[in-house]
Amino acid sequence: MRAPTRRHLLAVLLLVPTLALVAAPPSGTAPSPRVTISAGVKVTTDGVRWCSLGPVGHDRADRAVALLAGHCMDRLGDPLFLCADQTQGATACGRAAEPGVIGSYATVSSGFDAEAGEIVDWNIDYSVVALDPAVTALDAVTPNGLVVERIGEWPALGRDIACKDGRRTGKTCGLTLSLDRNVIGTWGAAWFGDSGSPLLVGTGVVAITSTIDPNPAGPFSYVGLAGILEDLEARGGDPVGAGFVPVPPR
Repeated sequence: MRAPTRRHLLAVLLLVPTLALVAAPPSGTAPSPRVTISAGVKVTTDGVRWCSLGPVGHDRADRAVALLAGHCMDRLGDPLFLCADQTQGATACGRAAEPGVIGSYATVSSGFDAEAGEIVDWNIDYSVVALDPAVTALDAVTPNGLVVERIGEWPALGRDIACKDGRRTGKTCGLTLSLDRNVIGTWGAAWFGDSGSPLLVGTGVVAITSTIDPNPAGPFSYVGLAGILEDLEARGGDPVGAGFVPVPPR
């Protein structure tokens, strides 16, 4: 399988109809309550376009962070909200008023072209969100019951079954078929809106959802955690997300 390119793969990020956005609470009101978030929940910046959150945990500096597909981001520093509509399969989103901003984009792949605002190296299609611990509590269990306990090893091709959980298509599983540089190809289906959601073999997270092959007979592509962590380490200066470890199950 050739490495994914923009010519033969489609970005999974979904553009959905606009909903009336819910305003943030006015200043001077009581602090927003903490909400529990996990990999696979529906997140947005503008309330219109949305993705599914990747694994959540802490980095080497003990900062609360989440991984997400790089093509979900426009600019570093942009805020991230939970979608008001978390219904699986629904294309609606809207920004949840509570707790408001849950974090912001803090680090992005070295394969992201900041001037163009897009991913140019799809082998490392990722971003890192710095979560606000004052309003978020982290959970290892995805909406459809996948448990993220650790970072997994590369899957055994033709033998391991990998499962993902995203808010567009939910939990889907399939045989792992290929590994091309840092991209895992599987029959585990994904669709627009699933971008960023975790791919697991057992309880080990091995990748995040990145792209789909426009040919329905083709496998679906997931960006490996190994390459993401290597890219973070290569940046130097202890960027947000370096040394990422998933939050342990309760």
